[in-house]
Amino acid sequence: MRKLQELIPAAIEAIKKTEIADADDRVEAQFRGYVSSFGSSMIRSGIFPTLIFYSQIGGAESDRPKIVGAINHILSTLNKEPNFNLAKTVHDLYQSSQLDFTKINRLTSQVEDALVVLKLALRIFDEKNSK
Repeated sequence: MRKLQELIPAAIEAIKKTEIADADDRVEAQFRGYVSSFGSSMIRSGIFPTLIFYSQIGGAESDRPKIVGAINHILSTLNKEPNFNLAKTVHDLYQSSQLDFTKINRLTSQVEDALVVLKLALRIFDEKNSK
């Protein structure tokens, strides 16, 4: 739990940096749902198909790729690796001649942690008023 608490400031910064929150520090309700759905999709389908779906631009009311951007930011902090790129990391793992399930499981666990802190951090922000 301590590790997750230490990542909350990175999640707050990620929400602002990826413009999930607007200038008034408010977020659209859909983003809370996207974070929850990302986690359940990973459990059902795996990290690779989930990442493909959430990286697609268009077709959604809010911008789903912003969730991937926020996860990148949080994992950059966690791994102390500036400009961490989840899509490239996952692609490289799956393109390897031998799948390293230990690395895939470790990355999946890190993404799950990022989603938990992202969900917690989103609670700090007010929700935009619906129509």
